[in-house]
Amino acid sequence: MPIIDTMTEQHFKDSATLRDAFSYEAISALFDWYEELSDSLGENIEFDPVAFRCEWCEYHVQDLWDVYSNIFESAGLTESDDADDYDKQLEVLKEQTYILDIRRDTHMGGVLVHEF
Repeated sequence: MPIIDTMTEQHFKDSATLRDAFSYEAISALFDWYEELSDSLGENIEFDPVAFRCEWCEYHVQDLWDVYSNIFESAGLTESDDADDYDKQLEVLKEQTYILDIRRDTHMGGVLVHEF
């Protein structure tokens, strides 16, 4: 029988493994995402910070074109026309995977992409 420990938000955010890989905003978004996932599934999610690091990548929106240009081009976006239209880029990525938008009150900032 496994031993279960309830993960508090602070314990989650204090994980050195997560702090080494993600910004504070990203860690907060991950906690909220996994908490909502657990609630919607009606079952516990195992806290596995190494797996979380492998499953998610944090990018600044300005870097998305460099990483996902093939996906954007397949969707009809062009670098010259759409490189700065981050909302369009996020919509294209949302068709492929989970996106956690952690930009603040501006179009600039970070996003978390669930690797696929």
